[in-house]
Amino acid sequence: MTLTANKWLQPPNQELPGLHCHDYFTLTSGHEWTTIADDWRCDGGDVTEIHWWGNYETDAGGNEIRGSEIRHFHLSIHNPDPTVNCLPEQNEIWGIDVPLGDVTVIDTGMLNNENSKIYRYEYILTNPFPQELDRYYWLDITAFANDPQDPARWRWQESKRDIRANITLCPAVKRTEPPVPGPWQTIIWGLDPERYSDMAFAILSTGFGPGYVKWSQKPEPYRPKAFDGWNELSVYTWNQIVADDWFCDTDNPVTDVHWWGSFLGWSCEDNPPQIPDSFHIAIWTDVPAGADPNPDVWFSHPGTVIWETVCNNYAYRFVGWDIDPRDPNAPPEACFEFDYDIPEAEWFKQKPGGNIYWISIAAQYTTGTPFYPWGWKTRLRDLNSRALDDAVRIFNPTDPVLGIPYMFGEPIYWPTRTMSWDMAFELTTKEIPPKPPMPHLKWSQPPIEVDPNSEIPEYSGWDQPSYATPIAGTSDTMRIVADDYRCLGSMPVTSIHWWGSYFGMTQPGMIPPQLPTTWKIGFWSNVPAPDGEWDLGDPHKMHDPQLPDPCGWDLDFTSINKSGDDWRCTESGPVRDIHFWYSWRGDVVGTIEAIKVEIYDNVPEDPGDPTSYSHPGTVQWSQDFLPGQFTTRLWGQGDQGFMTAGQTPLTNDHKNIYQCNIVNIPPPLFYQTAGEIYWLVITIQLRDPLNTRIGWKTTDTLFEDAAVFGNAAGGWSPWTDPDGNSLDLAFVITDDVSYSYPEKLLWQLDVPADLVEVEEVGTDFYHNYYPNDVAFQYTLHLNPDEYFWQGDYLEDTTDDIFWLSIVAVYDSAVGTDPEFPWGWKTRPWHWMDDAVTFPFEGPLDPGTVLDPHTITPIKDPLYFESFDVAFELDTDPNYIKWEQPFIGIRRWPHYEDEKSMATVVTTTENVIKWAQAPDLTDTGVDVDATHTPQFVPPPYDPQLLADDFKCISADTIDDIHVYGSWMGDNLPGYDVIDPAAV
Repeated sequence: MTLTANKWLQPPNQELPGLHCHDYFTLTSGHEWTTIADDWRCDGGDVTEIHWWGNYETDAGGNEIRGSEIRHFHLSIHNPDPTVNCLPEQNEIWGIDVPLGDVTVIDTGMLNNENSKIYRYEYILTNPFPQELDRYYWLDITAFANDPQDPARWRWQESKRDIRANITLCPAVKRTEPPVPGPWQTIIWGLDPERYSDMAFAILSTGFGPGYVKWSQKPEPYRPKAFDGWNELSVYTWNQIVADDWFCDTDNPVTDVHWWGSFLGWSCEDNPPQIPDSFHIAIWTDVPAGADPNPDVWFSHPGTVIWETVCNNYAYRFVGWDIDPRDPNAPPEACFEFDYDIPEAEWFKQKPGGNIYWISIAAQYTTGTPFYPWGWKTRLRDLNSRALDDAVRIFNPTDPVLGIPYMFGEPIYWPTRTMSWDMAFELTTKEIPPKPPMPHLKWSQPPIEVDPNSEIPEYSGWDQPSYATPIAGTSDTMRIVADDYRCLGSMPVTSIHWWGSYFGMTQPGMIPPQLPTTWKIGFWSNVPAPDGEWDLGDPHKMHDPQLPDPCGWDLDFTSINKSGDDWRCTESGPVRDIHFWYSWRGDVVGTIEAIKVEIYDNVPEDPGDPTSYSHPGTVQWSQDFLPGQFTTRLWGQGDQGFMTAGQTPLTNDHKNIYQCNIVNIPPPLFYQTAGEIYWLVITIQLRDPLNTRIGWKTTDTLFEDAAVFGNAAGGWSPWTDPDGNSLDLAFVITDDVSYSYPEKLLWQLDVPADLVEVEEVGTDFYHNYYPNDVAFQYTLHLNPDEYFWQGDYLEDTTDDIFWLSIVAVYDSAVGTDPEFPWGWKTRPWHWMDDAVTFPFEGPLDPGTVLDPHTITPIKDPLYFESFDVAFELDTDPNYIKWEQPFIGIRRWPHYEDEKSMATVVTTTENVIKWAQAPDLTDTGVDVDATHTPQFVPPPYDPQLLADDFKCISADTIDDIHVYGSWMGDNLPGYDVIDPAAV
C-alpha cells in the first residue's frame, strides 16, 4: 500500500516580473514587511509539501540584490474571511518560520521578463497540515533578511496577470505590517481593464486515502541508489515511443501512475535545462503473440488506444543513478521518479476479470528540441510476472490518439531474444471514502455557489425562462425547461425542491408585480442520446451521402485554403448536424483550433458558356466551432494522396482517414428547402499550420459540377486530380437529434402557488452577462394521492432515467409576458446530458409526445459548456425499508458550511540568531576538525576551523549548535570530550 499524492499547481510565468514580499527598514516606521497571499482549493489529503517560485530584483549591472541574504521565509495558511468576498482572514491557522537552510532552492534555468533568475523553493512540512476536501485556503509568504536595513529584494514570481474572469479562484492580495497587520488588499493593475495577479506555487498533499497497487514494475536495484537498466527514448511525435504490458485482475480504476526515467546523457541530480512540458499517457488493448495477421510479427504488442490523458502537473524527484548493463563503464544517468494523480473524471476504468493492457508513456516538448531528451527506464523482466511479454518500441504511431491502432515496432530485448526487458512503472488505485449520506434524498443537484464563504450566497449560473402566460380565448403558449435524473429505488417522490429567479429582478426583498398563480410540474420518459457519429445506413437530408474514397485525395483546407462542395436538399427543415471526412498530410496529426463552416446558395453554370461551372454564390449561414463543439474518430485507412492548390500533388502520402462530427449545432440554425442546391464550405484553423496540414477527403462519386476552392482573385476554382478529372468531397448533411431528451409526459400536477414554500436565498452571478437576479428556493410537499411512483413507469422509459419539468404559470389577465418572468436556475457540472428547453403550444396533458426537433440543449452563451438546472427530490422516510444512500454519482464540491477549528500556538522561545543548515546532499563534505590527544600517534595534526556570522540583534548568545560526522561512521571507543578541543 502506498500513499497517493494530489497537487495544486500554479506554474511560473516568465513574462512577468514577480511581486516584492520581504522585510525592510524605514526611517519613519522602522522594521516593516510586505506579505502576499494567494488561494487554493483542497483536492484531498493533508498538505505535505509547499513549493513556490521567486526571484531577486537585479541592479543596473544585472546582479541580484540579495542584501544581507534571506534568513528565513515565513509561511502561513489562512481561512477565507467569511465577511467579505475573496480575502483571507487576518489571523493565520498555521504558520512557521522556515530557515533558508531548511528550504531546497533550485535554479530552474528560467529568466523572467527582467532577466532575473527564477528559483523554485521546496519545503517539506514536519507535521502535515490537515485540510478539508473542497475547502478553500490562502497561502501567504514573506522573506525575512538577516539585516532588514540591508534587505534581500526578493519577489514572489507571478503565475498570471489578467482580467478577473481569467484568474484562478480569487486574485492575490497583500498587506503591510507591523505594528499590527494592515488590512488585506486585492492587488489590482490599471483601470481599463483592471488586471489581477495569481502567484506561482504548488501545494502537494496526500490523496483520497490509502492507494493500493494495481501493478508494479519498479526499477531493478543495482546497488543502493543505483538501478540496473538503460533508458529508452520515448518522446511524442519523435521517431519512437515505448509501451509495456500489464495484467489487471480487478475492476478498480487506475487513479495514479508512477514511472521512472532519465534525461539521456544527463548525469546531475538537478533538473536538465529543459524538462518535458507534459507527458502523454495512453492505455492500449493487447495483441497476443501469434495473433497479429502479419506472420512476420511474432511478438505481442499493443492493439488500439482505448484511453489517454495528458499530464502537465506531474511531480518528480531524483531517486538515484542508472547503470547501463550494455556499457557499465558509461557515465551513469540521473534517475527520476515521476508521479501523476489522474483527475477523478479521467480515471481509467477497465473491464472486470483478468485482462492484459498496454501502457505507453511519452514526453511532450512544445518548443525546441531538448539536448537531453527523456527516456523511460528499462528493467529486466520478472520471470514470474503475469504480463508475459517484452516491452515494445513503437515506431508508428508515435503520436497516438484515442482509437488509433498500433502499426509497427519491435520488442525490447538484450543481449538475446531470451533476455526480455520491461519498463519501470507502477499503477495504483485509490480507496475512495464514502460520501456522507443525504437523509431521504432520491436525487440532489443543488445550485453551485461561486464562493461558499461569502456572507450572502452567490450562485453560478443564470435562470432559464420556464413559464406560461395563457391568453384568454387562445391556446396556451409555454416555454418549458426540463432536466434528467436517475431513478434510485422504487420509493415515490414525495417532495420537490427547486431554485430559480425572476429575470431582471436584482433588488433583495422586492416582490415582482406579477407572480405565478400555479406551478405545472411533470415527469417524462427518457430517450437516450446517440453516439453523435454517422454510419452507413443512418438518415440524411441530401441527394446521397458522399462517402470517402479510401484511395482518393485529400484537398487542403487549412487556414485560408477554403474548399466547398454542393448538395441537393431532399427534406425541408434545419441543418442540425454536419459530418465530413478528412486526413492529415503525411499522417502527422496536428491540433484543430477552430472549424469555420459556411453555407452558400448556388450559382449554376451558364448553358451558353462551355467554360463555366456552378459555384458558391452568397453566404446564407456561417458559424465557427471550437474544440468541444465537434468530435473526431479514426474511420478507416487506405493509400491516399494530398493536394494543396497551386502545389505539386503528393501521391501515397498517408493512410489514416478520420470522420469529423459537428452535431447539436446551436441557434441560429440554417433552414434548407427541399429541391434547392446549396454549397458547404469549410476552413480549418490549426495550431501549427507550418508543420501540419489537413485535407478534406474526396468521394468516389460526382454530383453536379466539381468541388471548388477559393482562389487568389477572390473567386472559385474547380478541384481536379492530376489527370484533369473533377473531384467531389466526402460529407453528409443530417437533422438527427444527438442528445437525450424528454419524450412522453407520464405524470403532471398543477399546484396552486400558495402551496409552494418560497425562500429568498441569495443572488445569481454569471460573468456579468446576465443580471445578478435575486435567487429563491421553492419547496413543495406532495399529498399522498399526488406522489410520483416512478417504479410504476420504469417500462415507459429507458436506463431508469426520468425528466422533470417545472413551469411557472401566470394569470391569463396578464395578457403578455410578465415584467420579471420566472426562470429555473442553471448550474455547471452537468450530470449526463444537458438540461433542455423547448416551446410548447396547446394543452399539455399526460400522454403528450414531444417532437425532438423542437428541443434545444441548454448551453452557456459564452463558452458553450453544458449546464443542468438545480433541483432535489425527496421520499418520505416511511417508505424506506432499507436505506443505502447512493454514493457514486454526486459529489458537490461547494455544498457545505463547515469551518476549520484549527488553532496555532506561537512562542518566542528558541529564537534563531543565525543559522547555516548542513548540506545533506551527496555533494556535502565534512572538513577534518580533529584535536589530537597525546595518545593518538601521527599523522593526525591538530585542526582549528573557524567560520563567520553576522550579529543581527543585541541579545545574548545562549546556545550553540554544530553539525558534524565521524569519518567512516566509526565512533570513538570513549565518550570523553577533551575540553581543549572545544
